[in-house]
Amino acid sequence: MLTPHPQTLSLAPPSPSLLAPEMEVISNAISTPPPSSGVNTPPPAAVSSGSPPALPPAAIVSPCAACKILRRRCSQNCVLAPYFPPTDPLKFSIAHKVFGASNIIKLLQELPESQRADAVSSMVYESNARLRDPVYGSAGAICRLQKQVSELQAELAIAQAEIVSMQLQQANLVALLCMGMTQSPEPLISPPQPPPQWEENDINFYDDHSCANHLSAAGYAFIMGKEKVHINIVVIGHVDSGKSTTTGHLIYKLGGIDKRVIERFEKEAAEMNKRSFKYAWVLDKLKAERERGITIDIALWKFETTKYYCTVIDAPGHRDFIKNMITGTSQADCAVLIIDSTTGGFEAGISKDGQTREHALLAFTLGVKQMICCCNKMDATTPKYSKARYDEIVKEVSSYLKKVGYNPEKIPFVPISGFEGDNMIERSTNLDWYKGPTLLEALDLIQEPKRPSDKPLRLPLQDVYKIGGIGTVPVGRVETGVLKPGMVVTFGPTGLTTEVKSVEMHHEALQEALPGDNVGFNVKNVAVKDLKRGFVASNSKDDPAKEAANFTSQVIIMNHPGQIGNGYAPVLDCHTSHIAVKFSEILTKIDRRSGKELEKEPKFLKNGDAGFVKMIPTKPMVVETFSEYPPLGRFAVRDMRQTVAVGVIKSVEKKEPTGAKVTKAAAKKGAK
Repeated sequence: MLTPHPQTLSLAPPSPSLLAPEMEVISNAISTPPPSSGVNTPPPAAVSSGSPPALPPAAIVSPCAACKILRRRCSQNCVLAPYFPPTDPLKFSIAHKVFGASNIIKLLQELPESQRADAVSSMVYESNARLRDPVYGSAGAICRLQKQVSELQAELAIAQAEIVSMQLQQANLVALLCMGMTQSPEPLISPPQPPPQWEENDINFYDDHSCANHLSAAGYAFIMGKEKVHINIVVIGHVDSGKSTTTGHLIYKLGGIDKRVIERFEKEAAEMNKRSFKYAWVLDKLKAERERGITIDIALWKFETTKYYCTVIDAPGHRDFIKNMITGTSQADCAVLIIDSTTGGFEAGISKDGQTREHALLAFTLGVKQMICCCNKMDATTPKYSKARYDEIVKEVSSYLKKVGYNPEKIPFVPISGFEGDNMIERSTNLDWYKGPTLLEALDLIQEPKRPSDKPLRLPLQDVYKIGGIGTVPVGRVETGVLKPGMVVTFGPTGLTTEVKSVEMHHEALQEALPGDNVGFNVKNVAVKDLKRGFVASNSKDDPAKEAANFTSQVIIMNHPGQIGNGYAPVLDCHTSHIAVKFSEILTKIDRRSGKELEKEPKFLKNGDAGFVKMIPTKPMVVETFSEYPPLGRFAVRDMRQTVAVGVIKSVEKKEPTGAKVTKAAAKKGAK
């Protein structure tokens, strides 16, 4: 057994505020001897004598199999079981955090010496990059983060040299030291009794004491062996149902926004006589939005749950801006449907002209298969926090969602108050009759989406910006494939080809962007006017995106007052594109359930009918077959400011680009 380095136990720890939680545990453990508590534990006296303490029979290297799942606490076979009272799960959670620290040490130790500094820098930067800065992402904030990283690297220089040279026994020593620091004052029975076998269903995964809730992203990654997954949440619902307020409050509660910023928003809202809008102010960034009291553009905000990095797309509810709502929905993995529970509010939203119905239908049509329903404004029901009102809403909304195509049994209905914060993060005593998950817990219950990273790249553009000192930056969500710096991309439908300089997500540089990531990427030698929302970025060497000459679709007519015949020209909303198309030829009428052909070349289709239709875009656009690229192969048809039909694309006839521009950077890259 190796003897610890004489300096190992006397290192001055780096500034705790700059350390990721796992690093803090290591530093504290190294620099602080365990208190003498009379607890029956491996004797810390060995530390002062210069030799490591006795280890438990099983070496403490990583969590036992049950702990790794994080959905249940240790079984009696856990190597930590003898060292903690079985009735104190918090101590188990601390121990698991120490495991994360041990794993970091092991990882650093196994890396080649040349890569260790980069690994530490990477972990530290990842932690710092998530600091909740009120102006997160500004040039000043990034400079501050970089300065903090530099300072931290200097402070870690001595400690790092010691840590990376530790052998496994010294990693165990760190864990045992932490155990000694966190023991219960009551002595354990000797020999220690194994804790009872815990069943998965006996443990509340979202309990504040569950080990997962005490882990940062780095700790989660090390213990689970993978990074947290990025998911996209779209917030939908009728106008004034409380979408922006609920979303703003959620992000504020999760530490995403500085309290001083909220106070400033509250002051601004009060000055404009809209005090109840203070949380919505977080998302309503544009001046025009604030003055009109309506969310106009889709605001992207990021927060972190135990399991996921979440990007919230706050979709507008006002009918004037339905195009933006559809664009946001097409990017989402899960929809959060906000329902106004007040008398009159719910009825307005669920009525034939209300948007609760339309938004739910659009979400399903555009491929958002998971949903969470929030019965909002429970603090304003009659009586307050009324269970009867909640039950009434659940019954009626479930019935409609079932008709749309959702399975209501798999949809949590969470009673909340977006303004007061009830049941958003923590369980509310005002709603003690409700036994289901809070909103945050429901988000963690979302099934991890499968990402088609093996397919060719398709990235529909959400917007294009010109940023001083950087250049043209298109933004959008990677739907399929992978986007990397240095890649030569072709933008359909024009065929413009250029090189990608860099890729960023939430102001962090990426080496690759995967499906589901909302990214901005800098392109060389391209003007902002050359790109538009609805264009699709693709890999120029792997099935590049091309303009569609025409396409055949299977459509269902659902909300049209009359008949639809050849020549009908509504607006088609597909991915981020909103372009008028002509129904050039109705090919067949089919049974909407069985798909069986009922009539060839019918003269018209009416409400409830389904059929195959040949469509011709009136302007250049990119679409794909649903079977190859699902996000680019489903659409909604809008007319008279409402959704009249939905459909999927079965086949596409594409045009070969002529005279497409190839930038110098792309030509140079292609010549290599």
